Amino acid sequence: MRLVMGGESLEGPLTGIGQYTYHLAKAMLANPEITDFKFLAHGRLRDADGLMAACGNGMSKQGVVSDTPNRLNQVLGQARSITAQSKVAVALYERLMPMMERHSLRHYEPKDIYHSPNYMLPKFPGKTVVSILDLSTYRYPGHHPEARVRFVNGHIERAVKSADHIVTISEFVKSEIVERFCVPESRITVTYLGADASFHPLPENLFDEQAKALGLAFKSYFLFTSSIEPRKNLDRLLDAYLAYRASTKGHPLPLIVTGMPGWKSQHTHERLQQLQGEGAIRYLGYVEQSLLPVLVAGARAVLYPSLYEGFGLPVLEAMQSGTATMTSRATSMAEIGGDASMLVDAIDTDEMADAIWRLANQPEKIALLVSKGLENAKKFSWECCAHQTLQAYQTT
Repeated sequence: MRLVMGGESLEGPLTGIGQYTYHLAKAMLANPEITDFKFLAHGRLRDADGLMAACGNGMSKQGVVSDTPNRLNQVLGQARSITAQSKVAVALYERLMPMMERHSLRHYEPKDIYHSPNYMLPKFPGKTVVSILDLSTYRYPGHHPEARVRFVNGHIERAVKSADHIVTISEFVKSEIVERFCVPESRITVTYLGADASFHPLPENLFDEQAKALGLAFKSYFLFTSSIEPRKNLDRLLDAYLAYRASTKGHPLPLIVTGMPGWKSQHTHERLQQLQGEGAIRYLGYVEQSLLPVLVAGARAVLYPSLYEGFGLPVLEAMQSGTATMTSRATSMAEIGGDASMLVDAIDTDEMADAIWRLANQPEKIALLVSKGLENAKKFSWECCAHQTLQAYQTT
């Protein structure tokens, strides 16, 4: 089987789509049924090994993580983010890319497969598979730049009409696609994601050794990790955390916040700096990929009350790390976490504050969530995701 996969998300620090693309491609490269594998990135065919080795988080084909990300790819990722907010740049991109893509793909045949991991589907001589990971630009258009909403929604609508098959990452999103676009369920395959093997339980002595510079105590802090943008609901989480602090006698557990600045996050960043100055929280900013699993494994609980996710990978990463989780009830995260997560109403700060207090003060609750989480995490793997994706290729 000859396979082409969209590779734009690998050019820059890896976001959720980039991680999905990387791990899926890594499994496909190891599969003997894939006889020829290329990426299409910004209109050009790229060698799979070369592009993966240059990933923004420094991961190579073997999955080795480097502490020094590729600087060129960081710049490309930042440029892509800025471009998506410009009406002129988006219009120019939309005009040029189809011509470049048609030229690059001209030698492929009807039996070949093109898989777009990020909703952008070019004209292709063979069969086409598109991944639609979420519908956030439909559900929460105000949480994205206007130009990005038009760009993403236009590509999703075209892909839904033209793709031979659709892949998504939760039953929650599948039901949204069926309802919004009237797509037969038979055209959609759900392939749950996996968590990287670097996320696993960590003994206290190893945590102390690896997190020494941060001055954190093992299992004695809460952690929020994500890009900082409105959809992640960080402001309400901060409100809930401050309410927990106010209700706590003695020493409340600190809240550690990590993540790169996203769109429309200036107010939140100003608030983070203020609260850090007051000693209420610690904001670490962007954390190297090699340190993130240490922070997750050492936390009392990961707090992730996002308003909307297609999957919610931080919840799975925490469960696999032996860390309790608090996440949103009416979302895909409830599907992933189930009774292994403490589920809350994402807009009810009182309920969130109560959940944080319980996580801080009820060790038996923590032990139960950790035990259930470790068991639940066994249901998810990148190998299973790749196998189900390959089945979608074969039946398309």
